[in-house]
Amino acid sequence: MREIIQEVLRKASINKASKIYEHGLSLAKTSKLLGITQWELSEYVGGKDNMQVNLNKTIDAKARAQMAMEFFR
Repeated sequence: MREIIQEVLRKASINKASKIYEHGLSLAKTSKLLGITQWELSEYVGGKDNMQVNLNKTIDAKARAQMAMEFFR
């Protein structure tokens, strides 16, 4: 029973690490923070389908200006 609980906690830690990684913290820092290996985290993150792919999506100048105006309101 103890081994099962430890495995569940390890998987929960990897899941939490993937969420932190999605927010921009590096893989190395995230894995060190939660005490898991980079290999475990990279395997989990690489297997997820719901990662955001449009992080490098650019927007036109007009939309950027509109966002800036809304920011300073």
